[in-house]
Amino acid sequence: MENKSYFCLNDFIKLNRLKNDKVYSNDLYKLLKRLNVDEFKYGIGIPNKNEYLNSSISNISYVDFIIAVDNDGVCKKYLKKDFY
Repeated sequence: MENKSYFCLNDFIKLNRLKNDKVYSNDLYKLLKRLNVDEFKYGIGIPNKNEYLNSSISNISYVDFIIAVDNDGVCKKYLKKDFY
């Protein structure tokens, strides 16, 4: 998960590349094999502000989820599957 205080499209693209790079994923599975990990999810954490949220949701196709956090620490999740 990438955690940002602002929207940055390059972070979405970077996570998408990591997700789709089988060498990277295979290495993660090998590293975590003892923990019985069978799936990885890639996402972005951003402030829950319209200026960041709208841009992030418009690019949710690059990641599996977005977590928007307000000033009180309340989180709201947005899943890619809910938009497609």
